[in-house]
Amino acid sequence: MSLVQSLTGLTIEDLKIKLAVAKKEYGVTRFHVLSGQEKAVHKLKKLKKTIAVILTLITEKKNSSIEKGKLPKEEGEVEKEVEKKAEETKLKNKESEK
Repeated sequence: MSLVQSLTGLTIEDLKIKLAVAKKEYGVTRFHVLSGQEKAVHKLKKLKKTIAVILTLITEKKNSSIEKGKLPKEEGEVEKEVEKKAEETKLKNKESEK
C-alpha cells in the first residue's frame, strides 16, 4: 500500500497529527545528519515527500469540504480539542485511582 493510499482515509485532524509527527521527525533527523550522527541523508528526502503529501491531502480535504458547504476547523481549534481530551482523560484516571 502506498503512502497516499494509507493516508487518504484519514480525517483532517488525523492528518494534522501525522504532519506534526513527520515535521518533528524531520527536524530530529536533520539535526542528526548535520551533526554527523546519521549517515542516511535519503531519509530527509523521504520525510520531505511525506510532509508534502500530507499537506496536499489536507488542502484537498479542506477544499472539498468547503465545496460541500462545511467549513474546516481553524488551526487552533484542533489543538484545543486535543488538550481538552487529554485533560478529560487525566481527570478520569485520577477519579479511577481513588
